[in-house]
Amino acid sequence: MGRRRTSVVWAALMALTACAQNVADRVQSPAPVASAQTSTLTTAEPVISPDQPPPPPVTSPDSIRPDTNVLPPTLEVARLDVYEIDVPQGEVSGSGAFWKHIEEPVVDVTTSDLLYENGVRTGEGDVTDWPYFKKIFDKAGADQHHSTLMAPSARSQALLIGPSIPQQRLFFFDRHGLSGRVYDDCRDFMVLSYQPAPRQPGSVRIELCPVVQSTEYHYTYDAMNVEQDFRLTRAEHLYDLNLTVDLPAGKFLVVAPSPDAKAPDSVGARFLTEEGPAVRMEQVLIVVADKPATLKAAGIAPVLDGQ
Repeated sequence: MGRRRTSVVWAALMALTACAQNVADRVQSPAPVASAQTSTLTTAEPVISPDQPPPPPVTSPDSIRPDTNVLPPTLEVARLDVYEIDVPQGEVSGSGAFWKHIEEPVVDVTTSDLLYENGVRTGEGDVTDWPYFKKIFDKAGADQHHSTLMAPSARSQALLIGPSIPQQRLFFFDRHGLSGRVYDDCRDFMVLSYQPAPRQPGSVRIELCPVVQSTEYHYTYDAMNVEQDFRLTRAEHLYDLNLTVDLPAGKFLVVAPSPDAKAPDSVGARFLTEEGPAVRMEQVLIVVADKPATLKAAGIAPVLDGQ
């Protein structure tokens, strides 16, 4: 009986010793799972060694794109003086004294001949000869309208605006030969575009084109057979009869009727002549080119030499 009690006590002591050893081992060594979780933690900022230079700053593409709203320090501006002069028909178109002081042609020969056949004559004069031309205009009793245009560039400036016409026939020569049109409720005028001439300092590029603005009528019928009409305003540019001239400073461009403008339905007659109180009048367009001005963008003040 004594031996059995001794065995039971001895077994209990061995079990307690093993349990205590197991607890001690758990307390001394950390769990491997906790160690793995700690190694996966990272920071938002990259770790830079003290000996390693910092990386270059990242530049957004928007920050290196030039600002298109910033004006250049200077701005070249074209300047034109435009005179619309009315004289009795034939005083300029039929004046040898006028045209012998005008340089022709100012456009290519093909365009010059085409314009002449359509009743339009062009040339270039010198500003220093203006007193001579002024005497011719004064003798003819000329009436003039003057305007000054000044801008870096401009398009579709309307000149020589004619009256509204209920119906008009127009015949003209183009690259296809003789063509004809009929326009309703129309108006004739010239459009002027200009800018500093590329690669020609001091010159102004001038473009002129005749335009006919007319009204077109379209009729439709609904299910009740009621008529409905629609009106469309249309501007037809006669591009085959346009002209482009690089006009130097100190020169002026002349656009006047040619002798072929006597045909009543020609371009010269429709665009460059009009009815007067007693006689038919012809219109002469004079465009004077001044030297393009260079302006400061901030204050819009002229830039003088030495600034």
